[in-house]
Amino acid sequence: RGSLYTPDTFELPDGRQVLIYLMQGTRWQIGTFNAENGTFTAETPRRGAAAAAATAATPGVAPDSVLGTTVAEAASGHEQGLGSCGQSLTDAKGRRVQFGWQHISLGVTSGAQSLPRVITAASSTGGGGLLFSPLPELATLHNDSSHLAKTLTVKPSDGPGRRYTMLDPAVIDQQTGLHHHLKLNVTLSAEASGNFSLCVQCDDDHSGVAISVLVDVTAGALAVVVSLGGITQPVNLLATAAGPVGEGVHDRAGATVTVSADVFTDGLITELFAGSGQVALSHTVGSVVASGVGYIAYGSPARVEIELWGMEQSVF
Repeated sequence: RGSLYTPDTFELPDGRQVLIYLMQGTRWQIGTFNAENGTFTAETPRRGAAAAAATAATPGVAPDSVLGTTVAEAASGHEQGLGSCGQSLTDAKGRRVQFGWQHISLGVTSGAQSLPRVITAASSTGGGGLLFSPLPELATLHNDSSHLAKTLTVKPSDGPGRRYTMLDPAVIDQQTGLHHHLKLNVTLSAEASGNFSLCVQCDDDHSGVAISVLVDVTAGALAVVVSLGGITQPVNLLATAAGPVGEGVHDRAGATVTVSADVFTDGLITELFAGSGQVALSHTVGSVVASGVGYIAYGSPARVEIELWGMEQSVF
């Protein structure tokens, strides 16, 4: 027996119950709820549609390792994108929207509220489990006058003295306390291991906070991992293939992989969402030492589409 802190529970459209709670980190489970005796029973991971889809769609990949993640349908997991104390509500559009608490010292308070994210259930083909995506209405806060869009082909930089290439600093100012939103589409070869890394809060003298997309083929199977500030999370590309345009293994003959991501940063807190909601990570720092955005590739070239907006205040 043990204690569950700051529990949050709700029903999915298919009738299953979700339980999110704090115990050595933020955890979630999917199961059933018996209203008569008030008990929650967690599911156990299942094989099934995900394994069949993996075998059919990915010839040569072992059925127990689908593009970096297990084929068993996830029934539990960690929510890395929240510090703690996540609570959710059903909005007027029927979406389950969650807010959490980021652990950061701001002088007058010991924390800050996370960005709102929408919780949905992944399909069984996509591996099951929960998906966490940024609330689409965050885009209404974009400041179009600060919009920057670039398509880059980034050559690998594997020699000594490798450094980030900085984006135009004139449109980036993370020291104002206002959020910036970056949208990324990162395409890497699936034939060789490679890594694309983007830094925020960085300049020529400060490495800042790194957001990375890593493709690893060293074990014989294709694995894709996304990381923020050293915290990593795998991506199941069978799930992203049915997601937004541009994601997934969209060109098997050419052996390329594309991962899309949304990055929100205000200089102190960075939140990353990727893989159609499979990845939700956050990172905090105590103070802003730099305000640039840079990029670098390792191992193999990367084709990257980057969009950046400054964001207006939502509360006055």
